[in-house]
Amino acid sequence: MNEGEGEYKDKKEYFKESTLLRTVFNLIEEAVIICDPGSRRILEVNAPMLLMFGGLTREEALRVDLSDLISHEPSFTPAKLDALVLDAAAGSRQEFECFARRLDGTVFPVEISLHGAPAGTSRCVIAVVRDLTRIRAAEEERAERARLQESHTRMLSSLISRRDFFSGDLEATLRHVTEVSSAVMGVGRVSIWQYSPDLSAITCQDLYEAATSRHSSGTVLESVAFPHYTLVHVSGEIIDADDVFSDPRTSEIPHEYFRGHGISSLIDAPIWISGRLVGLLSFEHTGPARHWQPEEKQLVTTLSSFVSLYLETHERRKTEALLRESEERHRLISENVSDVIWVYNLTRGCFAHISPSVRKLRGFTVEEAMKQSLKESLSPESAAGVEGWMGGDSLKSWSDSGSTPVVVELQQPCKDGSLVWVEVTARPRINVAGEIEVFGVSRNIEQRKRAELLQRESEELFEKAFITSPYAITLTRVSDGALIKVNNAFLSITGYTEDEALASGTVALNLWDNPQDRADVIRVLL
Repeated sequence: MNEGEGEYKDKKEYFKESTLLRTVFNLIEEAVIICDPGSRRILEVNAPMLLMFGGLTREEALRVDLSDLISHEPSFTPAKLDALVLDAAAGSRQEFECFARRLDGTVFPVEISLHGAPAGTSRCVIAVVRDLTRIRAAEEERAERARLQESHTRMLSSLISRRDFFSGDLEATLRHVTEVSSAVMGVGRVSIWQYSPDLSAITCQDLYEAATSRHSSGTVLESVAFPHYTLVHVSGEIIDADDVFSDPRTSEIPHEYFRGHGISSLIDAPIWISGRLVGLLSFEHTGPARHWQPEEKQLVTTLSSFVSLYLETHERRKTEALLRESEERHRLISENVSDVIWVYNLTRGCFAHISPSVRKLRGFTVEEAMKQSLKESLSPESAAGVEGWMGGDSLKSWSDSGSTPVVVELQQPCKDGSLVWVEVTARPRINVAGEIEVFGVSRNIEQRKRAELLQRESEELFEKAFITSPYAITLTRVSDGALIKVNNAFLSITGYTEDEALASGTVALNLWDNPQDRADVIRVLL
């Protein structure tokens, strides 16, 4: 038996005989691995480690070494792991992220902290492993939700920014809506359908197919053959079918229609005019089945309300009678809007329209909200900011710029006294009476603002820990060793002032006995 093998066995016996150590091990929630720094062989593990790595037995875990549990991607080689283990054994704590590998070959992201520790008469390395799978999934979900919200805001701005949205050609406007909606939702087929007066049939007014950039119309489906589908629309609800063949709301529709176009999932929203169900806005997904996210459902509802609003305006232009009834019709159209759609008449200094969803957002009824002045509908800070782009010469400049939408974040008071953050997308317009109005959409972004606050608090906590740490800590530039940031402990230990330290670098300040040591460390870390 060689000396290394004998030392490894001595360490293994040391941990095997330590009843106290095993008790403490199994009380720790994180996975813990103790290994021999020379051979990398595992000396001991705790119960959470066995679960994390696929339900290993202790005997199986002790037959492998630390390297067997790491996925050696191009950026994380065995040599890099060896260097980190040796540095940890020498007393330098090491923390890094990589991908761990179970014995069945599956990999998952982890954060590993390596610590050197005595083991009898020699040294061992303790590895604390934290599974980052849920954290990474949560980060990806937050990023995807942020991406969806950003794309939805851009799309709403695109619709509102069209000067002819409410006055342009019907066919051209519907084509614009289906094209923009297809791009934002990532759906291959977007269409607008019209119900017959007795709801017995639906006729396609415009279908946009993204794969061929083609528009078509005229398809007729006998909706009397799928009454459940129509009844859902009559109730004012959207239909979000992940599987069109099994969902009871869509399974009555002829399967030949779905199979013929490769449709697996759909989400539809009703279109209303003056309290009448007149049509639907349909998003048909082709390919594998798709699960519709809450943000997508909200967007589809808002889009159908935009289409409803446009179609009503189109009808209203036909007769003076409909123009006189426009306020009531706006309220009827926006019954099911998730976002708050509003119109503020600057000429008269009052709200001309607020959708009923204001009650869900702020707790006020439409009547209560309509009685508020613009200033009363905003927090004092937000009201001061709004005056900068909605008053005097600023409004004229805004109107002359081609009705470019303004997107701002504001706070509005709720009936219970609290404040709610909203994202407002607005643009000016001239109504039929020649009065200046601002047409806007307010979206609840309270959760997003809370997430931003948590991020800032996290950064402030790091800053506080950095500054007040009793250990000397520095942030340096990899390329030349220039000091970017130092804490108070560093200044106290080295005797340099902050200006002196930041004007130089780690090599110039002789923080390395041998400059080559720095280059070697960087090479190992990178």
